[in-house]
Amino acid sequence: MLMQLPSRRNSFRLATTAAVAALAVLTPAAGALAATGAPHTAASGTRPAGHPEGGGQYVRTVKLADGISIGKIYKLGDHHYREEGFADGSSFGSIEAGPAKPYAAGNLNGMITVLDNNGNVVSWIQRTSQGSGPHTEKLADGETVAKVSKLGPQHHKATFSRGGHTLGSVEADGDATPYGVTRIGKLWIVLDLDGGIASYVGRPIPTRA
Repeated sequence: MLMQLPSRRNSFRLATTAAVAALAVLTPAAGALAATGAPHTAASGTRPAGHPEGGGQYVRTVKLADGISIGKIYKLGDHHYREEGFADGSSFGSIEAGPAKPYAAGNLNGMITVLDNNGNVVSWIQRTSQGSGPHTEKLADGETVAKVSKLGPQHHKATFSRGGHTLGSVEADGDATPYGVTRIGKLWIVLDLDGGIASYVGRPIPTRA
């Protein structure tokens, strides 16, 4: 339940979904993240900040939600960005969003980071859980409802509604799409493979020199 670390070098568990619209960052609010589950260990082969392995043109640096880590943003092309996370000067992974997959999410021991294909980044620490598997829960804005259904092993779908009106849906399905990610207004939503949901409300992270 949203407690994974990277399973391969230089990649937070990558997650992208062609879903709803552009982004913004957060103010911690109720959402869902399992506080249980065995977190992976950090990816090996860390390297110093300022040496991007994934390439691209450096755009800016942002401070992530744990107050220690930073994210460096690189532009790879039109509506195509990569964010690489660093702690203590060493990389712990990257996520990438592009025209075909406008959102990407990574989870480092409960610190969730989301990137969109315009280079916007959001980051928050998820502390609460409302469950996993098939279930219904209210998200961080206090108004949007997520109904999670199981489509198969490690394959869940979340459908979002507000006031009885359907707003959209995302799926998380295996390694290809380990997280379903979207934004509805200022509400950011990340669906995990086991049906757990993390959600936050907020604005883009300010640029840090």
